[in-house]
Amino acid sequence: MKKIKRKKHIRIIFSLYIVFGLMLNVFPTIVLAQDNEIIQDQIQKEATSSKSAKASQVISQDTTWNDKVELSENLIVNSGVTLTINDQITIKGNVTISGGGTIRRTNDYYGVVIEVPQNSELRLENITFDGDVVYGEYNETTFAGTADLKPLVEFLGYDFTQRTGKDGTALLIDINGGKLIMDEGAVLKNNATSAEARKNYYSAYPNDCNAVGIRAGGNFIMNGGVMTDMYGSAVGSTKEVGNSFVMNGGKITHSYGLAIIVNENCAMTMNGGEISYWGRAQNNAIGVRGSNSKFTMNGGEICYNFGSGTSYGTIMATNGNNQTVELLGGKIHHNRGAYGTAIVTYGNAKTHIGGDIEIYSNGPGTSTTTNCIWIADNGTLLIDGNANIHDNTASPTILTSGQCVFADNAKIEKNNSINFPTVHVKSGELTIKDKVSVSNNVCEGSISNSVGIKVAGTGKLNVLGGYITNNTVYKEVGAYERGAGVHLETKDSILNIGGDATISENRVYIVDSAGNVTADTDFADVDIDLCDGRILNVVSPLTTDGYIGIFSSKKINEGSTLIKGKESYTLTESDIEKIKYKSEVGQNLDKAIYFDSTDNAFKSTEGWKIIFDSNNGTNNSFDRNYPKTIQTNLLKNTFVKEGYIFKGWNTKSDGTGTPYVDGEKVLFDRNMTLYAQWIELKTEDISMKYSEEKSLDDIKINGLKFENWKSNDEKVVKIEDGKIKAVGIGKTTIVSDAKLRSNEKLSVNIEVTPMPIIYGGNTKPHITYSLENGLAPKINEVLDFFQAQKRSDGKYEPIETAPIKLSDEDVEFIYKSSTGQIVITNTLPIIKSNDVIEVKMRLKTPNYRFYTIGTNWQEGNTITLLVDISEGNKKESSLYLNGEPLKDIGSTEDKDHFGYTGEAIVPTTDDLTKLSTKDNQVEVFTIHFHSVSEGTPSYEGHIRGTADQLTREAILKIAPKEIGVYSMIINGESDTHYVSASRRFAIVKGTPIGEPIFERVDSEVILSSVSLEVTMVNAAGIEIEGEFTWDTPDVQVNKGIAYSWTFTPTDLEHYDVVKGKSIVWEEEKEPEVPVEPGQPENPTEPSDPEKPNNTDTPETRDMANLGVYASMLVCSFGTLAVLLGNRRKSYKND
Repeated sequence: MKKIKRKKHIRIIFSLYIVFGLMLNVFPTIVLAQDNEIIQDQIQKEATSSKSAKASQVISQDTTWNDKVELSENLIVNSGVTLTINDQITIKGNVTISGGGTIRRTNDYYGVVIEVPQNSELRLENITFDGDVVYGEYNETTFAGTADLKPLVEFLGYDFTQRTGKDGTALLIDINGGKLIMDEGAVLKNNATSAEARKNYYSAYPNDCNAVGIRAGGNFIMNGGVMTDMYGSAVGSTKEVGNSFVMNGGKITHSYGLAIIVNENCAMTMNGGEISYWGRAQNNAIGVRGSNSKFTMNGGEICYNFGSGTSYGTIMATNGNNQTVELLGGKIHHNRGAYGTAIVTYGNAKTHIGGDIEIYSNGPGTSTTTNCIWIADNGTLLIDGNANIHDNTASPTILTSGQCVFADNAKIEKNNSINFPTVHVKSGELTIKDKVSVSNNVCEGSISNSVGIKVAGTGKLNVLGGYITNNTVYKEVGAYERGAGVHLETKDSILNIGGDATISENRVYIVDSAGNVTADTDFADVDIDLCDGRILNVVSPLTTDGYIGIFSSKKINEGSTLIKGKESYTLTESDIEKIKYKSEVGQNLDKAIYFDSTDNAFKSTEGWKIIFDSNNGTNNSFDRNYPKTIQTNLLKNTFVKEGYIFKGWNTKSDGTGTPYVDGEKVLFDRNMTLYAQWIELKTEDISMKYSEEKSLDDIKINGLKFENWKSNDEKVVKIEDGKIKAVGIGKTTIVSDAKLRSNEKLSVNIEVTPMPIIYGGNTKPHITYSLENGLAPKINEVLDFFQAQKRSDGKYEPIETAPIKLSDEDVEFIYKSSTGQIVITNTLPIIKSNDVIEVKMRLKTPNYRFYTIGTNWQEGNTITLLVDISEGNKKESSLYLNGEPLKDIGSTEDKDHFGYTGEAIVPTTDDLTKLSTKDNQVEVFTIHFHSVSEGTPSYEGHIRGTADQLTREAILKIAPKEIGVYSMIINGESDTHYVSASRRFAIVKGTPIGEPIFERVDSEVILSSVSLEVTMVNAAGIEIEGEFTWDTPDVQVNKGIAYSWTFTPTDLEHYDVVKGKSIVWEEEKEPEVPVEPGQPENPTEPSDPEKPNNTDTPETRDMANLGVYASMLVCSFGTLAVLLGNRRKSYKND
C-alpha cells in the first residue's frame, strides 16, 4: 500500500513537473514582453528627455528682469505667474518658452521684448506676451475719432483711438535673421505700434509694423496660437530678400490695422488658420507691397474683415512690379470694404485664383459701389481650376482693366450687384473658355450697367467656351437696358465668340415703385444687344449644344450686318443654327438673318415668324424668323423626348399636315407653327445566358431598321455576323444608328447572367479513376456538364445537347491531404486514400453556376465530388444485381428526396446482397454515405464486406438520419479491377400525417369551443408532438362549412407545419331504412397465425437495444476484471 501511495505521489509530482515546464515555456515570453515595454518606455523617456535635454529656467513666482538678458536655455513661466522685463531678451541657440504664464514690459520700457538673431530659433508654446495697451470703451456720444473710424470702432466693439498703458511701443518680437515658431497656446496681444518707437529702434520696418517683425532673411512659422487686440499690423517685414512667413494654423484676429505686411522681396504662405475681424480705413488684412512680393493661400480662412473710408481690399497688391497673389485653396468670405472687398491689385500684379478656393458673401462696407475683385492698371487675372466665386454682394463682382482669363471649371455664380454688372471689362481683355460658368447672377438698379458682363470703351471679350446663362436684371421702370447677358458699351467694344460658347436664357424684369416684379415684354430675352452698328464676331465654328442669343433694341435696316466671320474664319450655314435672333416689340418683328457668303456675314432681312413646338418633348417651344425671299436651311431639331426618335416637322401636331425634313432648304410663305414628330422607341431589355446568341434582326421598332450596332463592353457581349453573342457575365448596352438620321441612336440594355449547369449524361459526381503516370485525369474527361433547365417542381435537369467541358482554368479543387492539410489546386487528387476523398469543386469562372441537388437547386459555385482512386492500371469492371447490369443505385419509388423520420434513410429498396461482378472480378465491396452539401452536417458512414454481408439491417446502421444532401456509393476493387456506382439523395423536412379528431356539434357555437385532439405521425408511423389550432377561432360555426386548422410541430427543425380543413357541423342526411337482421352464422375456429415471411420486419425497440445492453455488460465485467487484476498484482508486489 505504501508503494501504491508512493506511485500516487510520483504521479502528482510528475503532473506538477509538466505544468511547471509549460509555465517555463510561457514565462520567458511574458518577461520578454514586459522587458520590451520597459525598454520602449525608456526609449520614449529618453526621446522626451532629448527633446528637452537643454536645461530649463523656471519662473514660479512674479519676477522682474531689469537688465538685458541673453537667453540660451528653455524658459518656463508657470501658469498665473508674470515675468516683467525692463530691457530686451536676446535668444541664443534653440530656445522654447512655455509654461502658461505671461511676459510683459515694465511701465518704463517701450522697446522690443525679444530679439531672435541669426542661427537662433525661438519656439512659443502655451505662453502669453502682453503689450500692456488698454483700449477705451466705445461710446457713441463721446467718440472723438474721424467719421471713417467710427464704423470700425463699432465693428471691433472697443475704441482703439483711446489708448492707455503702453501706447506706442516697438515690436513684441523682432526676428533678426532667426526663426520663430508659434504653437498652440501661444498668445501675442495688446500691442500698439508707434512710429517714434520704431524710429528709435529700427526704422527699416514699415510704419505700422507692430507685433512681429521679420528682417535679415528671418522666418516666422505659425502652427497655432492667437495674435489679437493689436493697433497696427500683426506681422511685417523689411525689404530684404529671404524674409518669409508661413501660417499653418492659429488665428490673427480682432485688431485695428493691416494684419500682414508682405514687403518687397518677401513671401507669405497661408496653409491654414484664420485671419479675421481686422478693421482699417485702408486695406485691412493682407498687404502685398513692393516689387517681387508674393502671397500664396493654399488653405485657411480670411473672413469677417472690415474696411471703411478709402479701404482697398482685404488682400491688396500695390506699390511695385511683379507682385504675385496666388489663391489656390481655403475660403475668403464675409469681408467688407469701400473700394475692393476681397482682392485689389495695382501695377503689374499677377493674380491667380484657382484650385478649390471659395470666395463668397463678400459685400460693401460704407459704400454700395465696391468691387469684390478689382484688377487695376496692367495687372493680370487667371481664374481656373474649380475656383468658385459666389453669393457676393459687392458691385461689380469683378472689375478689370488688365488681361484676364477664366478657364477650366471656374464658376462666377449667384452674385448680386447693384447698378453695376457682375463682370465689368473696363478696358483690357477678358477670355472665357472651357467649362467656365458666369451664370445665375442678379443685377439690380436704374442704370444701364446692370448686366451679366459689360465691355466698356475699347475693351475686348472673347467667349470661346463656357456658359453665360440665366443671369437676371431687375431694372426700375424707365431704366434703359442693353443686355442681360453681354453689353457692348460702344461700337469700339469687341465681342468675339466661338467653340462651345453659350450665351442664352438671360432675362430682364421690371420692378415698379411698389416692388412688383413683371417680365419686360420688350426686353424679356436679352442675351447680346447688337444695336447702333455693334457687331458680333465669330472666330471659330460654333459647336455649343445651346445657342447664342442676339438682340437689337433699335430698328435695323435691310441688309445690316449683325455677325461677322473674323480671324480668317469663314462662317457656314451650320453656324446660323446656333444663333437665336430676338428683337424689340414694334421694331424688328419682321426681321430675319441670312448668310451672305460674299461678305462672310449674317445679315438682316424681312422675315416670317416660325414657331417650333416640341409637341410634348422635354424642351420649351421657341420661335425664329426666316427670310421671306431667300432660301435658308430649316433649323435642325434640338428637342428631345425620352423614349422617342425625332422623325421630322409637320404643320399639324398629329402629323396630318405638311411635312418638313429636318435641316432641308425652305422658303416659307407665311407665319406658321411646326410641330416635332416622334417615333416611339419600344425596346425591352434583353436577358441572355452566357454563350447564348440572339439575332439583331429581332430588334425592330415600328418598322425602323437599325444598323452599325456596337457593344459598349465587348467583354460582356460581342456583335458578330448579325448576332448578339454573350461572351461574359455582366451588364452593358448595345447601340446603333437609326436609319432616319445618322445621329439618332438606339440604346438597348443587355444583361448576361451565368449559364446554369448540372452534371449528367453517363457521369456522376462520384468519380473513380486510376492514375496514369502518376497523373489524374482532367475533370472534363470524367464528368460532363450540361446547360440546366428548371422543371415545374423547382428542380433542374440537363438539356441534352453537347456537354460543356470545364477546363482547369474554369475550376479549382479543395480537399484535405493525407496529413490533414487543406489543398487548393487545379487538378484532381493523385494520392490514394483508404476511403473516398471528399473534394470541393469550385468555379473560378463567373460564366457558369451549378444548379444541383447538392446546391439545393439554388445557384451555387461549389459542389462536392467523391473521388475514389484505384491503384496501378486496374480496369473498370461492371456491377451486376440479380444477374443484371447495374448502372445506378435504384431509388425508392424513383425518389431523390425523403422526409425526415428520425430513422436512417437508405435511398434504395434493392437487395444489395445480390451484388456481383463479371467473372467475380471483384468480390469485396464497400458502401459509403457522405454529406455533400453546404449546410449539411459532416457525415461519413462505411460498411465493407462480401455481397452477402451487405444486408439492409447492416446498411441502415451506417445510413444518415439528419436533414441534408448525401451520396451513397458502392465501390470495390481487386488486384486487377475496380467497380463503382452512386446516388445522391436528400433528406428534407418531414410532413406530419393525420387529421384532427373532435366532437361534432349540432348547433351554432364559437369555433374555439371545439377542442382538437389528434395524433400526427411521420412516414415511419412515429408520433410527432405538436399543437392543433383553428385559424379563425372566433367565428361562429355554420352547418356544412369546412374550417381551416393548423398543426405546428414542436420540432420545427425537422417537420413542416401542416394545414387542413374539417367540417364541424355536418349536413343532415336522410335516415336509412333499417334491414331486418338475419341469423348469425356459426363462428369458425381461429386458425394458427402464419409465420411472417418478411425478414426485413424491424424488431421492437427493446429487442433492438438488447445487443447494446449486452455489449455494455461485457465491457463492464472486462473492466472490473482488469482492475481486480491490477489490484491483486499491487498487493502481490507489496
